[in-house]
Amino acid sequence: MSTSSSAVLPAGAQVFHLFSFLPTELRLQIWRDALPEADPPALAPYKANCWRPVPVAESEREESFHQSCVEMVFRPELLDHIRVKTPLTSVNHEARGAAIEWAFKQGIEVRFHEARQCLIFLRPFDPMHDVLWFSQEILEIFVQECWGVFPLINPLDNRQRVSLPIEVARFALPEGALVDDQRMNLIYDSAHCFSGNSIMYIIAGELPNFNVIDGDRTKVHPRWELDHMPNAKALVWNQHTNKFDFRSGPQILLEFAYHRILEASYMIAALSEPPLKDRDAGFEIQPVFAVRL
Repeated sequence: MSTSSSAVLPAGAQVFHLFSFLPTELRLQIWRDALPEADPPALAPYKANCWRPVPVAESEREESFHQSCVEMVFRPELLDHIRVKTPLTSVNHEARGAAIEWAFKQGIEVRFHEARQCLIFLRPFDPMHDVLWFSQEILEIFVQECWGVFPLINPLDNRQRVSLPIEVARFALPEGALVDDQRMNLIYDSAHCFSGNSIMYIIAGELPNFNVIDGDRTKVHPRWELDHMPNAKALVWNQHTNKFDFRSGPQILLEFAYHRILEASYMIAALSEPPLKDRDAGFEIQPVFAVRL
């Protein structure tokens, strides 16, 4: 089979016409080298009901705390999977085989999409690698769950729910959340729910827009990533002075928005639990753009 007969190339791309005459081992190695070591970070939308009760040992169930309270932990593996873009699948049979081999080694699911008649690649959300996206509509639900309000989880159990801090390193909010006082209060109310080193991205311009899936395997989210401006102006927690400092750089937002970010930083520093000054961890507030791939 010819390795070039089914090639699909972008306009203006240069073609190496002798590629198909290279040894098979060399061609395969070239395809493998064209693939990344790992899939880059992407955005995933937060959705409700991804919290579960923390298992309690039999010997501890009679303790007074567990008789009156249920600890809830956020389970990131319950989020919708992230689509992985693999352009090599559209080149030819050889390149597609290299891409599938790479996906299996990465633990990426390869699925045939009936509606689109093509292969799609999906992977679970990585809480230390990817970015958790909160639209304005979902932010209020997130805050309720942070404070232990779970209407759909066993309403007959009248014990108090206690939500544990979530271990997600990066999360993103729309710029509009800074303008509206009610949304700003939601940010303050959720600040206690993050632990460890954190980056809060403020997305300007076009906002990520995800499909509604609700477990429907015939649908798949579009892929969104952050489009960073190198060394853009941001707020960075200073562990020596116990306050946020502006890191100078190009401005993405209007000056008013940076004042609102500074205002938010005061409350985040005060309301985080434990307070940022008592943590051996960093926190950044960084304006960015998002791009759909």
